[in-house]
Amino acid sequence: MPGGERKSSLAQNTLDFSLPVGRVAACRRSPSFPDLTDGRGPLATDGEQAKKQFERFLRFFERLSEEGSRLCIGGRLSADFAILPEPVRDPFRAFMAEHVAWLEELCRIGQKTAAFKKDMPAKDQALMLRAAVQGAVQLARANGDVELYRSVAKVMRRQILA
Repeated sequence: MPGGERKSSLAQNTLDFSLPVGRVAACRRSPSFPDLTDGRGPLATDGEQAKKQFERFLRFFERLSEEGSRLCIGGRLSADFAILPEPVRDPFRAFMAEHVAWLEELCRIGQKTAAFKKDMPAKDQALMLRAAVQGAVQLARANGDVELYRSVAKVMRRQILA
């Protein structure tokens, strides 16, 4: 190309897929990498703990909506999943499965302790929460308006907390 310019593509500007999978995994353990356990922690054992954990979960994603320098690796890689190299897909699926299992168990505990509503199975409750939160983060960041996220978080509180 003239002048050494390169054509720009979404894939080139989204993620650097040349990183070996081991380095991607190492990034997950890096102190500067968004650590999902900030919003998780050990599973609750009673209703009050379940509510606090639910709030920490929502707050973790609110911080991602507020801070332009941090990203939600789950949302980012999910959006680019079709173009992820094969060696990255399985570790990413495992990462997401771990997150999903934790959230479903939190919903089960919340329902069992009457901290969460029981109007739908815990698995569906967790799916609704994941989809709403992920979409809210993306909308809030794209629009530069954290209030979009906060509005969705309020709806999730009304829909889930007893």
